[in-house]
Amino acid sequence: MRNRSAKNQGIVDKNVQKLIGGFPDYVQSFNRNPPFAQGQRDIHRKAIQARRRFTSVAAALESDEYLLLVREVLVAWRAEYLSAKLAGEADFIHSLRQASGLIERCEPSRLGDTALDAKRTADLLWEILERLELAPRKAKIMVGTKALHHLLPDLVVPMDLKFTAWFFYWHGPQYYASQELSFKEAFSTFTRIAQACNPQRFVSEPESTGREWCTGIAKVIDNALIGYLRSESPEHP
Repeated sequence: MRNRSAKNQGIVDKNVQKLIGGFPDYVQSFNRNPPFAQGQRDIHRKAIQARRRFTSVAAALESDEYLLLVREVLVAWRAEYLSAKLAGEADFIHSLRQASGLIERCEPSRLGDTALDAKRTADLLWEILERLELAPRKAKIMVGTKALHHLLPDLVVPMDLKFTAWFFYWHGPQYYASQELSFKEAFSTFTRIAQACNPQRFVSEPESTGREWCTGIAKVIDNALIGYLRSESPEHP
């Protein structure tokens, strides 16, 4: 449990309960009006489709071309401009490969699997995020989860300071001082949502129309969260 007031914790608990209760509607709300540009969507889909053609995450990590494509996604998703400066191309590749052994240990795991040990997996993922040097430390979650999402698209939800932080009531210095707690809280919650809502049923085929952002289990959860905030939180910027 994070160090929140009872009122703020109540807001987070309500967010989670309402998201689970209306999950299909929030996914559809996102699909009808995604808040991202077509170019951001297209490069994301290109990366996810390329990732799924690899036989393993180890094979993806061996491809300079693929890792540079992941970096292109982060640039398109404006990770460079949200309190972060991405590592250069060579350093970006090197950092991900330095953590390859840990990343490969995550490959069998998927959000929603009943056998998933959420705590152990969160600990392992945080160890990876700590090791990665893709951006300044204050952007560990924001940049690291987006990169890992494109390597483990059914396990790691891409997180940000506009939607994820609002949903979990992460604010300012408290968030930056406790990114580990923030990440583990979010991962535990996403595990709970996946088990309750079966996001796999919304994952689209490559040619699907109107569901182009539903590229994997983790992205569907992210889409539902965004759809929820835009539908239920008029004060959300």
